[in-house]
Amino acid sequence: MKEEIKNATILEKTVRRENGKILNQVQDDMVVQGDMEVYGHCERMRSNPANYLARSADKNLSLFTSHLSPSHFSQRRAFTLAEVLITLGIIGVVAAMTMPSLIQNYKKKVVTVRLKHFASMYRQAYQLSNFEHSGILSCSVNNSDMGIGPDDAMKCYEDYFMPYIKTVNLEKSQCGVIATFSNGSAVYMYGRNGYNINNKDTWLNYLLFCPHYNDCKKLNLGCGISGENYTDGKSVFLFYNNGSTPSYELSAHNDYSREYLLELCGKKLRGYCSTLIEYDGWEIKDDYPW
Repeated sequence: MKEEIKNATILEKTVRRENGKILNQVQDDMVVQGDMEVYGHCERMRSNPANYLARSADKNLSLFTSHLSPSHFSQRRAFTLAEVLITLGIIGVVAAMTMPSLIQNYKKKVVTVRLKHFASMYRQAYQLSNFEHSGILSCSVNNSDMGIGPDDAMKCYEDYFMPYIKTVNLEKSQCGVIATFSNGSAVYMYGRNGYNINNKDTWLNYLLFCPHYNDCKKLNLGCGISGENYTDGKSVFLFYNNGSTPSYELSAHNDYSREYLLELCGKKLRGYCSTLIEYDGWEIKDDYPW
């Protein structure tokens, strides 16, 4: 019997010693983390374990569930490499699906803005020049069968348009002259065979407007052929002067419906596309043959 009591006493001391070590470690951790409330619980438990446990039972307190903040035991979790790669892949797929549409819409916007700007600028210049020269606007005619040549076109532009249009660069080209503007757009102006005095033009009847200068520079015209054969309704647009006022193809036919303009623009007669865009309020609609 004495041996059993001795063993029980030794076991109790061992348990108390081990529990004391655990409590000391918990207290140290709580002090480091700044949790003084838990530290106080541990101190009272060590000083009088029986009394503390009895009071805790009466108040339905739990040291390690109710008073320890979850933040003490939570761990910071970073994104794994696989998660990052998956996220980047999703972003890439979405970008690949949306970017072509955004780029296409941007190109259309550039075209309509520059087209409208040129139309306004050209009409105003024509009216001012027409008033300044009392309605007599004529370019000299050389001896070429094609009518107005590059030299005549250069002089014509300098006399009638240069004073009213801010032109960055003016250069001779195959059939006429190319004028470049500050926003990067350009116009190819020339007269063609088949009209007026001696079956030759005396005026720059045809204007091929390019929202981007390089598209005008790349044009390879067969001089004396209607400009509409060289327009595509995307990079080159036809303007022409009907002899009295600056206009677009079909501008004299106000009774033409939008459906008919759309049909003509969609065919090889692409010179009607500039009229269609103006008809639509300087917008490129979804059904425009882009």
